[in-house]
Amino acid sequence: MICKCGLEYAVNKPNCKIAAVKDLNLAKAIVANACEEYEIYAGGVEN
Repeated sequence: MICKCGLEYAVNKPNCKIAAVKDLNLAKAIVANACEEYEIYAGGVEN
């Protein structure tokens, strides 16, 4: 998942723009609530 803004605050890492989510339930929750500021990538291929 790539976030165009705000991810650095969610993960408390300055300038963070990309994160891997390994927990299936967390990933589903993020995708369900994602706004247009998020882009979803899986296995290096854009969905």
